[in-house]
Amino acid sequence: MLRPVLMNGLAVFLLFLSSPAQDQSTLLVVALHGKYGYINSQGQIVIAPAFAFAWPFGDGLASAWVGERGKSKAGYIDKTGKFVIGPRFDEARGFHEGLAAVAIGTEWSFIDKTGSRLTMDDYEDLHDFSEQRGGFRHKARWGYLNPKGQIVIAAQYNLAGQFRQGLAWVFRGNHCGFIDLQGQVVIPLQFDRCGDFAEGLAPVEVEERWGYIDKTRKLQIRPRFFSALPFAEGLAGVGSRGAWGYINHSGQFVIRPQFYSPTGRQAANSFSGGKACVKLRDRWGYVDPHGRVVIPPQFVQGGNFQGGLAQVCDTVTHCGYINQHGQYIWAGER
Repeated sequence: MLRPVLMNGLAVFLLFLSSPAQDQSTLLVVALHGKYGYINSQGQIVIAPAFAFAWPFGDGLASAWVGERGKSKAGYIDKTGKFVIGPRFDEARGFHEGLAAVAIGTEWSFIDKTGSRLTMDDYEDLHDFSEQRGGFRHKARWGYLNPKGQIVIAAQYNLAGQFRQGLAWVFRGNHCGFIDLQGQVVIPLQFDRCGDFAEGLAPVEVEERWGYIDKTRKLQIRPRFFSALPFAEGLAGVGSRGAWGYINHSGQFVIRPQFYSPTGRQAANSFSGGKACVKLRDRWGYVDPHGRVVIPPQFVQGGNFQGGLAQVCDTVTHCGYINQHGQYIWAGER
């Protein structure tokens, strides 16, 4: 069964970071006593927790697992909780741009909303579609498909990211650079590590220090950070001298480095909905763009605000959603 991704050092069962702004019809995945279901933005249960696992909704459908642990299969449900694509997959990601990545055993493929395969080929791995490009791995090399299933960028890279603002980072050997939607190298593969473009800038690592380049390959912010996140809402989280803070597009600190984790892990997330989740010692809380604490550190796990809500856990088992005042609209033992 698909494992939850890691975020802030704990398992997160929700890909809430990239979900759209919520409205009355938005459904949010929850876990209650080992089963997964969905609530609305008022905290009311709409689809009762009955699934072995589930991902958030995307393009109107959500992947959900049924069956015994270790033997469960995934399909796709609509917002009534009814399976519209039957449970037959071992792995099933969310729909993006009308297509979803699924796997039976170790063989991956894309399907559309009818459950039909995009191509008859199987792949070693896939990246979700973004900007009309879906990454695929074949014989340990990455390339890209278009929504018709045609190979538009041949499999040739050791690693490859998703397209953001018309560019995707790729690795060949030990160095990375950026390609455009047609596969042309527009920023040479000369960096040690690369991050996604956002707000016209991308973080890159040079000799163990991170800075930011623009789309003309010019270094706009010189490499001097031990870690760096993409920009969001005008600010980027960066690590400097053992702590995390936030810089503006000029590379100046707007929120001085003050957030840290005893383990040395990431202690700041990107801004979303006017707030950023940050860590002070062993608890996560939220700050505004001026660095003022608006929700005190009290959580062992914290997600980004989207549509006025954020997913948090105050213990490793007690999780839910809070509003912008830090009040739970729903919580339960997972």
